[in-house]
Amino acid sequence: MLIPRITKPYEPGLPALGDNLENFLVNAGGSVTLNLHPGDKFKIINLEGLQQAELVSFNSNGECSFTPLGLKSEHKGELTKKILTSSEESAQIAYLKLKKLGHEVQSINQSVLVFSKNSEAKSIEEFTSSDSSICIISAPGETEITHDNTPASELRVIVQRSKKREEGE
Repeated sequence: MLIPRITKPYEPGLPALGDNLENFLVNAGGSVTLNLHPGDKFKIINLEGLQQAELVSFNSNGECSFTPLGLKSEHKGELTKKILTSSEESAQIAYLKLKKLGHEVQSINQSVLVFSKNSEAKSIEEFTSSDSSICIISAPGETEITHDNTPASELRVIVQRSKKREEGE
């Protein structure tokens, strides 16, 4: 008689990286929104290179500001606005979530270009939040090969929370 081997099946929703780490994938032409608390750290990884990344931040007062991240604005957030106002379903969901949090996409007037079009594969940029903030990380570009022969690619975002998650979070 064969005795079945007991395995540990995959259970969705369990943290894969640890109690204080979160892993996000920003699809090409998409964005991810993070709710950051004081002391939270995050890093953006350019997986394949040649992919721009734009960062937009709202401070705890709801203003488009980089004060919580200690950065200075370089651009006006046009790449992120274009993504969030597109007709794609994920963009519509992100747009509505931001509105529910009290932030208007049209109020985006500052951004930082984290990676340029010439960035190398596996490039990493790290940031720390000194105050509560909402950050939007965008991977602008077309998903199909364009006249430049360089399609947009994915970005990975790893967030290290200052506090460990409690059971059930």
